[in-house]
Amino acid sequence: MRATTRYSGLAFLALLFVLAWPATADDETHPALWRVDSGDATLYLFGTMHMLPEGYTPLAPVIERAVDASDALVLEMNLSAMNQSEIQQLMFRRGLNTDGRRLSGIVGTERWPEVEAAVREIGLQPVLLEGMQPWLAGMTLTVAALHGQGMRPERGVESYLLARVDDAVEVRELESFREQLGVLSDLPEETQIALLMQTVREMDEIERVTQQTLAAWAEGDVAAQERYLLETYSDYPNLYRALVLDRHAQWLPQFKSMLADSGTWFVAVGALHLVGEDSIIRGLEQAGYTVQRIDGSEQ
Repeated sequence: MRATTRYSGLAFLALLFVLAWPATADDETHPALWRVDSGDATLYLFGTMHMLPEGYTPLAPVIERAVDASDALVLEMNLSAMNQSEIQQLMFRRGLNTDGRRLSGIVGTERWPEVEAAVREIGLQPVLLEGMQPWLAGMTLTVAALHGQGMRPERGVESYLLARVDDAVEVRELESFREQLGVLSDLPEETQIALLMQTVREMDEIERVTQQTLAAWAEGDVAAQERYLLETYSDYPNLYRALVLDRHAQWLPQFKSMLADSGTWFVAVGALHLVGEDSIIRGLEQAGYTVQRIDGSEQ
């Protein structure tokens, strides 16, 4: 990522964090994994990629061993508990305009031609976005562009984990799909418009940015991931609070409750939630827990 460019419009990409790593990943080099021990409880923390391309293996051996040793799998949200119809209904309920306005009118006549051009570039018709709020239009553009790169949610880490664990493993979610949608739909309209336009202007950068971020993530380069996090949100403090700070404040008590219990918990959340000064890692450390980053030789 060029130091002179902030990819703030790719906040949608950061939210989805749709990355992968090569199938040759091993225990020598792998995405960062952390462990917290407290009494009879062990908490693993792993950053996920929600969408992956075909032919990629989503877990390095050390991570798979941690999954296999766990009694519970904890995800940001568990979409497997919902059918596709329910998901679409919620998306439309929170993401479509109910006041009769069209997206072209919301973004304005000066900016709408840019949106139209970006939509057509990825093979969609602008009319498909006209009924959407700006946040949903931006997410639609990002997901469509990533689909063009062969990335699919059914190939993502969460899908892999849910298929891997057996029926004896408890599956929990930190928040509901409704709550996660609310994070975006409740953003001020001007913030939504700014994000949409920045996303439109950076559509041709998505593949390159994804690959650059991938390299840092695959090597466990947490410092580089932190830089990307700060670049993504630096111009949007309201978005940072909504997507990061407020959600972490809701999640941390749940982690503390797990650590006060017994058993082994494997927590899989978006990778950017585990880097930076406001990360889940730092929050647990500030609460007095010792968070250990583990390598391939450790269980």
